[in-house]
Amino acid sequence: MAKFAALKYSNLKNEARMKAFLDKFDNKQDFLSLDNTKVKIKKIQIGREQYLPGNDELRSYLMTIPKLNATNIKLYNKAGGVLSFSKLAKVPEFGGQGAKKDGKISTGGRTTEVLSETGFCFYFALSVNGHMDDYNIEAWRQVKNTSDFQTLCAKFRGVKKVLSYQFNDVKDMDNYLSKMYSFLTMEGWDQVIRRQVKKFRSKYPKVGSSYLIARPSALKSEISPYTAYNNISASLKGYIGLSTKVGPDKWNPADFWIFSRKGLKMIEQWNVKSKRLASIKSEMYSSSYMNLVNRQLFKLYKSSDVFPVSLKKSGMTVKIVEVNTGNDEIEQTVEYDDVLLAETNQDVQIFYTLKTYENKKLVSAKKLFAKMKTFAGGFRLELFEKGRDAQARHGSIGVGLQNYIIYNTDDSGIKVLDDIRQDYRDDDGMEVIPNRGSSEWMGVNKYAKMGKDAEKLLPYVNSMMEKINGVDSKFKDSKFAGQGNYGMAIATKAGAGEVAVAVTKIINKHARDIVIENLHLAAGSGGIQVGASPQQMKARARYLGMKEDELILVDSMKEYDALLGAGFHLKIL
Repeated sequence: MAKFAALKYSNLKNEARMKAFLDKFDNKQDFLSLDNTKVKIKKIQIGREQYLPGNDELRSYLMTIPKLNATNIKLYNKAGGVLSFSKLAKVPEFGGQGAKKDGKISTGGRTTEVLSETGFCFYFALSVNGHMDDYNIEAWRQVKNTSDFQTLCAKFRGVKKVLSYQFNDVKDMDNYLSKMYSFLTMEGWDQVIRRQVKKFRSKYPKVGSSYLIARPSALKSEISPYTAYNNISASLKGYIGLSTKVGPDKWNPADFWIFSRKGLKMIEQWNVKSKRLASIKSEMYSSSYMNLVNRQLFKLYKSSDVFPVSLKKSGMTVKIVEVNTGNDEIEQTVEYDDVLLAETNQDVQIFYTLKTYENKKLVSAKKLFAKMKTFAGGFRLELFEKGRDAQARHGSIGVGLQNYIIYNTDDSGIKVLDDIRQDYRDDDGMEVIPNRGSSEWMGVNKYAKMGKDAEKLLPYVNSMMEKINGVDSKFKDSKFAGQGNYGMAIATKAGAGEVAVAVTKIINKHARDIVIENLHLAAGSGGIQVGASPQQMKARARYLGMKEDELILVDSMKEYDALLGAGFHLKIL
């Protein structure tokens, strides 16, 4: 076994590593010590406060105070003794090198993403060419990079042809293919992918050896399904007023695409046309063209020419569902539950229930929350699933989309926020607060540039705290003093408070639910829309047992507009 280095707290300043550390702690999993024994962390102490697993405040605190150091933090083992960071091993998920004793690799995130998707592509190519019985998993012991992978594929007639585009995915395959053997064997993905490919082939028997399969990153722009979107996204960016383009995955989250030659030719035509018309900078063009592409994409799926596929790990039973068909068997609604604008951290958490209906029957009700990140995370609103998998991530959206979706769906909560702001706009140094009625109502990006002057925002922050939590609720700003980011902590909490008020103080319950649902859709690649769609209204009438005329929203509910319709895709789950 490779010997790991000692863990340092500074290793966890990286957001992904801190998240991995806290996930282990919250789920009461074992940590590896330097002497190769397993150890559990019972509690974590910061200053005088102690936190047990599952405490959201601890997670917010550690992930939003980058200048904390190890002297401020104590780890306690099961026996109650103090456990220093330096006694723990710097395993791969914390930035270390080497393998675990049992031969497993550190998976999750990017590693699992690349290996599962590439693995599916390979097994699919084997299956359509009739080589599954000829294949021995031990062959992966010799595969370390793309070149080795091509050598492996060449052993099976027809496989290289099916994967001819996937071989362009050099960067990702060179970085991760050396882990494929362990991933398939020790992590159990061999059987998972076999079942998934078998299910796909049984559902779509017309798909054979003449088809091509590849991850999006392997496709050149001329044949990429995302090129058309990228060519017109600038006009959408300008219309909304975003600082950056909306990522193409917000249109279609497919992990890989399966094409016939006809399908590829049609996609090439989309791209040529979109390039020719890219100079037309209007929202109307953006939405109408993408709607056209969406319709054509679904037609190509129905004719068995194009299959965009989103891949999730599945169990013994594999299911394939159609998403964004315009008449989905699966419908989802969002219902607001609660808001947490805590006194002791910088964020806001909006809790809601995502209900999924299949053939008009409720099949699941998941608890999620939306959390605003700090300056380091660009104040993005990130969605997480609660419960046993407390930190299952469901996507995120930046300030621009948050601002646009809330304002253009229902601004009654923003009007409440404006009333709070009125008491502070004329104060010295508070000109930075957005004007009443402004469509650019979120001020957090401006607050973040105030430096020490952001301390002037504290009374404003406390007014929002009281609006959400009741009289005498105050932001415990002293907790952040001396950390080197006192002003930024207040600026961030001001942004969090604005989102809390703007969303939770929406007058009409159904309008509030739809605002959160629109944020959820945008973050989770379900399309960008504002207002209440006919589908949203029908779903509420159907599942709440109410007539549509009983669901007439208040006057502040804005007109429905599908700015970026989500693209059709299949989901394997």
